[in-house]
Amino acid sequence: MKPPQQQKNPPLKNVAAAPLIFFDVAPAFGTVNGVAMIELAAPLVIPQPDGSVLFEVHCVAKLRCTGSGLMSLKQAIDQMLAMTAPTATAKN
Repeated sequence: MKPPQQQKNPPLKNVAAAPLIFFDVAPAFGTVNGVAMIELAAPLVIPQPDGSVLFEVHCVAKLRCTGSGLMSLKQAIDQMLAMTAPTATAKN
């Protein structure tokens, strides 16, 4: 019996126009009618007129996806974590 073939991703279009989203935390998540919802946030440093700064956390994106989209995102995140994990180095 042959193992199932892994589905290849279709070629991406509109890559240059896609927004770049930077975030530090996913503080809220849930589901509604089977749709996964994740709020992404990042801290901002806001200069004040008196020379001080104000730190605020702002929502930078609202991620919505189906269960299959969520699994695809999880797989990508798992693979990225494996790529960035420290590797064992040989001792001389």
